[in-house]
Amino acid sequence: MNFHDLRHVFGSYAARRGIPIPDLAKILGHASIQMTMRYARHAPGNVAQRAADLLDADE
Repeated sequence: MNFHDLRHVFGSYAARRGIPIPDLAKILGHASIQMTMRYARHAPGNVAQRAADLLDADE
């Protein structure tokens, strides 16, 4: 397993545990929330929908 794989595992686990997608984007150092949206599918409940709503609000 390489560093990139570990980052992805961390991102997936953090989203699954309910870390908000914008916070996860900051933790992972992503320049935009779009990069972090790949982890939203692991998020519980409507977290993925809230993240998508944030993306729509930026337009």
